Amino acid sequence: MTHICHALGCRTPTDPGHLLCAHHWAMVPKDIQQEVYAHYRPGQTIDKKLSIDWLIAAAKARLAVAEAEGHEPGVELMTAVLIALRARKPS
Repeated sequence: MTHICHALGCRTPTDPGHLLCAHHWAMVPKDIQQEVYAHYRPGQTIDKKLSIDWLIAAAKARLAVAEAEGHEPGVELMTAVLIALRARKPS
């Protein structure tokens, strides 16, 4: 199975350790890029144990790209954002 860019509608194959293809990553504001890097843990794409902070940063990056391209985020992306935010809040 090939890993693809997580930008809405993009089917560009990417390294499994990359959230987005180079084209879409360049659209992400630097502060959000730094947030994604800060919360990335080597091996997380293998064991699938993603931190809530990384999921939130990744969702922010994907939202930034969607906004830059004039896309509506859609249910799938907004659901990912809400799940990540809800998981972060104490019960």
